Amino acid sequence: MRPREGFELDWLATDERGVVALFSTAGGGYVPRQVLSVAEAHDAAVDALLEAPRTTSASFAEAVAPGLENPWEAAAARGVFVYDSDFFGGPYRLVAAPLVPRLVTDASDPLAASAILLRLTGVRLGDDAVLDAQALEAACRE
Repeated sequence: MRPREGFELDWLATDERGVVALFSTAGGGYVPRQVLSVAEAHDAAVDALLEAPRTTSASFAEAVAPGLENPWEAAAARGVFVYDSDFFGGPYRLVAAPLVPRLVTDASDPLAASAILLRLTGVRLGDDAVLDAQALEAACRE
């Protein structure tokens, strides 16, 4: 589903292990229907994540243009895997990874509460370097 085509939307998910990832649509990436109804909660959780103290460092993060802040590295330094799509709706690609992954353990945390809303089955965040719309759609089915 791409109803916000042309607009950036960052959303959160966990895998069956409780590993957390941030997905950035780049204006064209697939957005699960479960995210659309709670998009504001995901926005708030992503903001809270990026304002939280660093808990680890990034094992890698793709470079950004000189002089710009690297939000992918910043998220990975808070324990979150980061996947980015592209404006044309290409697959999500792993662009940053934490040395120590964050696990969802505290449901009162805004990040955890939003991430729990979407659990991806059959996906191993961090191990799966590319996730296309079909894989994500299948992983979101309950």
